[in-house]
Amino acid sequence: MTNNKRCILEALSLTDDYANLEWGTPPRNAATVATILSLDVSNVARTLRNMERQGLVQAEDRMVDVWCEVPKPAHYPRQMRCYWRTDTMGQDKAAADTWQAGSKERGRKAEEKMLAMMLQG
Repeated sequence: MTNNKRCILEALSLTDDYANLEWGTPPRNAATVATILSLDVSNVARTLRNMERQGLVQAEDRMVDVWCEVPKPAHYPRQMRCYWRTDTMGQDKAAADTWQAGSKERGRKAEEKMLAMMLQG
């Protein structure tokens, strides 16, 4: 197990509030993992494919919002290969589901905070 593989596995399993807000919940695609680790995306993608063959990760195709300049600058849905860590997949799925289930409540609380701040000052 190389250090690169260990770091990639760790990035795939990040489910704390900061990671979920910054990069979204697992599963994650190669570009997201490369961003988290400040690595080259082509190397991360190749390593993830090797890790899938070794059984360390499981892949699935998902729609992911991706930044694109054409036809106009915005996020557009695109089908991408996303990866789960095999040994923590159940826990990571549960954490992702819990995070997604609480998104409306987090949004409501954030809106209330912003309104309160605007009314104060």
